[in-house]
Amino acid sequence: QGSIHSMAAPMRAWAGGVTALLLCCLTYGAAFNQPSVLRNAGVSCGIRGALKNLAASRATGAPRDCGIIWSADGLKSTRLMARRSFPIVMAAPMYTAQSAVVAESCEVSGNGRSRLLRLEGLEHDVNYEPGHVLAIEVEWEGKVLKGPYTVTRADTSRRSIDVIYRVISDASTPVAGDEKHAAIGVRKTTLFSKLAQGDRAAFGGSFHVPIARGISSKGVEHVVLVSSGVGVGPMIGFVEQCMQQWHSSQGSTDAPGSGRDADKGDMEPDLAHLKSLRVTLFAGYRDVDDQVCRELLDKYAKASEGRFKWYSCLSGEGATFDSEIATKGTPTESSSTSLPSLPDSGTYLRGRTTVSAPPRIACMLAAARLPLSSVHFHMIGNGGMVNEWRQALVEEVGVSEERVTTETYFGHKTAPVTEAVHAIASPLLQHHKDSKVPASTLDTAAVD
Repeated sequence: QGSIHSMAAPMRAWAGGVTALLLCCLTYGAAFNQPSVLRNAGVSCGIRGALKNLAASRATGAPRDCGIIWSADGLKSTRLMARRSFPIVMAAPMYTAQSAVVAESCEVSGNGRSRLLRLEGLEHDVNYEPGHVLAIEVEWEGKVLKGPYTVTRADTSRRSIDVIYRVISDASTPVAGDEKHAAIGVRKTTLFSKLAQGDRAAFGGSFHVPIARGISSKGVEHVVLVSSGVGVGPMIGFVEQCMQQWHSSQGSTDAPGSGRDADKGDMEPDLAHLKSLRVTLFAGYRDVDDQVCRELLDKYAKASEGRFKWYSCLSGEGATFDSEIATKGTPTESSSTSLPSLPDSGTYLRGRTTVSAPPRIACMLAAARLPLSSVHFHMIGNGGMVNEWRQALVEEVGVSEERVTTETYFGHKTAPVTEAVHAIASPLLQHHKDSKVPASTLDTAAVD
């Protein structure tokens, strides 16, 4: 009887894990290209794959936390159920799309390659936050092209969602996750850029954990955001959420485009923990003209009364931009002579985020006398950048996994570059060890 009782708890835990896994498979086992139909084949494949991978993880001693890699129409996106995961390859998640109309389509970068698309739902209310992932559908020559995009902001009263995307116009150049659309001679982002106000589209589904929901309400005093390219979009929306909490009685903050009021609506009490946070954003770009919503971010920084700061990390001509790492290999760092002429602003930093941001973070924490344990890090962008920051923070510096959240747009399997990991970890380890970093480090990091 003692042996039976001693086995009861592990058996219950195992049964609960299997049940949760099967429910997850049923939820995610439907196909993207049949949003209203649960495909038995997809569910069956998902369950078999899940059990096979779970068994393999037990045999090899790998972490048993399960992740999901879903794909449809040649697209792939990773949505992790746990901080460290053993991937389960499954069919694309099921979602129900609603018809929508284009409310706005505009450029949000100097070179016009980054754009904002605003869709208003025509059928039912929306419930999205910055960092949610949804599917957007557009028609082209009788075909429906669809794929996952991350929400920048949403407006419940207008049933609208905003996404910021980068236009890739050359369909002959392979891009990770978009092989099928390259094969048929068009990219979704090219079609998006041609949409005009009043045009029809569709969106649906709600995946991934929004940025604000991944931040603990206990012990976090500072949030550090790191992005590459249009990965800054959802972070802008998160900053707007913080602005709402900081200045709920002091008017509104304007969203890019038509002057939309991003602060209308009731305050969300479950986001009250944002009110005490300070936020610092490091946005990685190659050139000055690549910057997304710069004037808006400058406006927010000025209105935040010191609670929000942001830096534009420019790798410059002759250096490999963060978003190209997945396809072009090891990055090369730019020299000071390769950078374009920059405006007279202290918010520009030299080099990729892996090089320019860590010394600034270490000095910032030292000046505020904050331990690393009080900081939450969130990264969005290409797999190379995200994986380098994650490995440096969690494995090298020892930041708690609960304090590091990520979203990868493409290049999920890109291996971290050792030099980049070291560049991130060294200043933070020094801060962790000495609780201070020489002020000269901060002075040389910024572009005067």
